[in-house]
Amino acid sequence: MTDQTDYTSRWEDYRKRRLWFFGAWLGGLLIAYVLGISLTALLHSELPFPVMGGVWMLSFIVTSLRLSYFRCPRCNEWFFSTFFSHNPFASRCVHCGLPKWQINP
Repeated sequence: MTDQTDYTSRWEDYRKRRLWFFGAWLGGLLIAYVLGISLTALLHSELPFPVMGGVWMLSFIVTSLRLSYFRCPRCNEWFFSTFFSHNPFASRCVHCGLPKWQINP
């Protein structure tokens, strides 16, 4: 029973990582653009726009790496990566073959 709870909590962690990724990618881009334009007009300087763009890029990189290095609930290896390859669209763990979203051990 504890294994099932562990799988469920690990998949919940994956869902959160995915949500943060898409939030940083799409929402962060929109927020960076709006804040960059607003601060540029408010401060009469061109500096806020590239700073906001840099903050957006950094958040995008951090969230994408965090999503890419999600560990498999069963084998605890990287779900999407091996030493030589990376498949962000994998529907199974590239190490042990655990299907994505499987709850039972």
